[in-house]
Amino acid sequence: MNIDRKLFLMLYNFTQKRVYFNKIVRFIDRICPIIFAVIFITLCVYLMFVGKHMEVLLFICGPFITLVICRLVRHLTKRPRPCQMLKINSPHIGKTSYSFPSNHAASAAAIAFACMLTCVPIGAALLFLAAVTALSRVFTGAHYLSDILGGFAVAAIVIAISFWIFKITVG
Repeated sequence: MNIDRKLFLMLYNFTQKRVYFNKIVRFIDRICPIIFAVIFITLCVYLMFVGKHMEVLLFICGPFITLVICRLVRHLTKRPRPCQMLKINSPHIGKTSYSFPSNHAASAAAIAFACMLTCVPIGAALLFLAAVTALSRVFTGAHYLSDILGGFAVAAIVIAISFWIFKITVG
């Protein structure tokens, strides 16, 4: 058994043995994407309101490109979700999408990284929330740890390149 599967089973089984922890993790799994969407929209509106139109472009393009790349990689790798592979009880068992890289982790990380470029304290808080969101996906059986790390890596690379292009074009 590979290390990714061992780590997944250790985290997943830990969650399944603790009823209240399991309920908290499932709540986080459902609520965090909504929190990130609200924060993302709020920050876009704020940046537009204060006249930082180019930053809004960076803030929108980075996460969008991150999701596009993640979807392309998913269709190339076609890695099944752990809940499908291991036939375990999961709220994600009916999902037919692929696992690597995690869209939730990638989009949350992309928003956090983009936010760090405009406001470090908020970005750091969002990065912590992105990690919590990503781990909830492992605890609920949707992803392996490598899926999460892959999502974070795609987000970091895309945001870094986007920021670099932004700096070259805007100055």
